[in-house]
Amino acid sequence: MAVSVSDLAALLQNISISSEPKSGLDELKNVLSTLRIDHIQNAGGELDLRILFDCLNSSSKEQVETSSDVLGRLLAALPATVNIQRYPTELDRALNHPTEAVKLLVLKQAERCITDENALKILKQYSGFLKNIISCIGCAEAAPAAAAVRVVTSLARHGHQEALLVLSPPLLDQLRQTMATSDVVRYRGYEVAVSVACSSREGMKLVTDVGLLPALVQEAFGQDILVQLNALELLTTLSQSDHGFDHLESEGVTQRLEKLVTAPDEHPLHDYILPGVMKFFGQVGHDRPQHVLSRYPGFARAALAMVGHQELSRRLAALDTVACLGMTADGKRALSTLEPAMTDCVTEIGRLAQNAPTELRVRALDTLAQLLQVKAADLTDDLLTLTRTWFSAVAPQPLDMIWSVARQPFLDLRLGALRLLAVVAALDWGQQMMAQRAGFVEYLLDRSTESSKEGRDAKYALVAALITSRGAAQLPADLLSQLTTYHEQGAFYVRAQTEVALEESS
Repeated sequence: MAVSVSDLAALLQNISISSEPKSGLDELKNVLSTLRIDHIQNAGGELDLRILFDCLNSSSKEQVETSSDVLGRLLAALPATVNIQRYPTELDRALNHPTEAVKLLVLKQAERCITDENALKILKQYSGFLKNIISCIGCAEAAPAAAAVRVVTSLARHGHQEALLVLSPPLLDQLRQTMATSDVVRYRGYEVAVSVACSSREGMKLVTDVGLLPALVQEAFGQDILVQLNALELLTTLSQSDHGFDHLESEGVTQRLEKLVTAPDEHPLHDYILPGVMKFFGQVGHDRPQHVLSRYPGFARAALAMVGHQELSRRLAALDTVACLGMTADGKRALSTLEPAMTDCVTEIGRLAQNAPTELRVRALDTLAQLLQVKAADLTDDLLTLTRTWFSAVAPQPLDMIWSVARQPFLDLRLGALRLLAVVAALDWGQQMMAQRAGFVEYLLDRSTESSKEGRDAKYALVAALITSRGAAQLPADLLSQLTTYHEQGAFYVRAQTEVALEESS
């Protein structure tokens, strides 16, 4: 039997007059679970949900949970405009509820308002509600805090007027007050500021003019390591937009960061913040390799030299940075201008791939893979020559060295070596080298060398790289045929016993 609006209204009425509303809430929840969303939409618009908000004011955890579930289903079915028009006071009050689920319920409705122009117009009228949302950025629970950051960020990024609303009193005052509660909450506030700054030049000017961006920069050069690293993370995010990077350069921030790399003795906590600084330059260098490596030669020289540093954390940071810089075709060309330092760096990376702690060896193999990998669209003669030159610098017999690692008993090392071999297999000179190396083809076709899923997948990817590359047709016909059969059979092919017996008897 269909449930009518009057049936739902009667259930709500029973809840409102009951001294024990939990049973009525359970009944309503069960009824709603049987209804389609369109039925709830049609009926919900005629219901008064205030009684459900009132049911949240209970010391019973079960009642609060059920009330929240029922409210969530009904509010989600109604247009955001209806909810903010009818229940602004109730939503505001619920945002102060001690239960995490109730806060999330309200924040979800606020987020819906921002995607609905009519609802947004109404939401912007409730300054107190918006201040309350900003206060939630300081929640001890991570989920409501993250949801509040999303709501405030979405609102501020919606348009210039919305950004002005968030970054002007009284909302800006509330944001500053909330940020002052702890380092963690301050970082959340900076997240909002950086997101707005990344959205447009106008947004960046706003967060600069109100002092949030200058304050973030100051944090990056302070004395608290964790705060510094968090600030550097956000500055790295900001630098990914052209106007953000231009701003950091024009304000001298990038120059100051370079000095942290080139003049470490001037900063007593240099070792702790170095990974964050290297990540910053690695990211901006990935996006603008020619500019960064020519404009900041001190950083470039330091990054390449640091691969050979005795301190493990510095080596790891340097490897990640070099990999990031050399990931693109433009990045490879930019690095090639740093000779002979770049070739020396590649040789050192090759040495680490052979003789170092396992973590460092795997990272070295992955860095070599990034430096040598070239997209099919970028396979030009100059890049083929460059990658072959770098490969030759890895070791006296680079293919043998990597192949040796690929046959070691440690899975992480084997996978790293197989990934690198797959990259080499996609290059014309790499295919020729593999085809000519005695025993290598037999190794490729021998499925018994890998027993784990990861290993079989990695070896299959290596074979696939060989036969799908542009130079595959240049391989000897019998070799190409065997590799193609291997590929068609799949990574986990197992020869049947009858097939083995027939082969042995022939």
